Amino acid sequence: MNTLLVDSGNRSIKWALLEDGELFEHGRVDRAAGQSLRDAWADITRPQRVVIGNVAGQHGEQTARAITREFWQLSAEFVHSTASCCGITNCYADPEQLGVDRWLAMIAAKHLTKGPAIVVDCGTAVTIDLVDEEGRFRGGVIMAGLGLSRAALRAGTAALDQYDLAQTTVAATSTADAVVSGTLIGLAGAIDRIVQEQSILIETVPTVFLSGGDAGKLLLQFNFNIEMLPDLVLQGLRIYSESDESQGISSV
Repeated sequence: MNTLLVDSGNRSIKWALLEDGELFEHGRVDRAAGQSLRDAWADITRPQRVVIGNVAGQHGEQTARAITREFWQLSAEFVHSTASCCGITNCYADPEQLGVDRWLAMIAAKHLTKGPAIVVDCGTAVTIDLVDEEGRFRGGVIMAGLGLSRAALRAGTAALDQYDLAQTTVAATSTADAVVSGTLIGLAGAIDRIVQEQSILIETVPTVFLSGGDAGKLLLQFNFNIEMLPDLVLQGLRIYSESDESQGISSV
């Protein structure tokens, strides 16, 4: 069975087709660039099932649902965070309040390492989530990502239109360089500290996974070993969709 797995995020929509345990026909559209999901899905292999992890709100859900029905006459199945699934136990008092992208990434990380894991997802927001040896999600933190941090400084600081061309340095001699350096190094330092504290909490050194759109910008900034897996949410969707528990996914 061909299953279309969709990671519907705030900045982009990523997908891959799943068949016989393998992912292929990977694709992505950028919401900010105005790229059309309808155009992107027009020529992909017809799926027999569509499974979606959506954090882009009602509009993101409605768009994916409508195109799925129009193109393939299928009801899209939307994943929700639950109290437990695929070997992971959710510590939230209200499990559905946990972002499904975080939930799916933790499912993937746990299955990839079999031991304790920390998942660092660097998107619009940065999330850092801890899963212990027994598969319990112990908790995590959320902070502003690079884009949000730089946008906040841009709003209150003049002459930042060229910061995409700026250099990273701890001794900046221009405002643009100072903003790029401060946000990048500052965020990496915060992540480094939180990973240390979470490791102390479980008294061991877990495997740390890095994912998200800004992962490549941060990869070389850390003082610990890290595995970069940009498609961690899609891997979580793969594990979830192949499990017996996926039979309970809502397709309403």
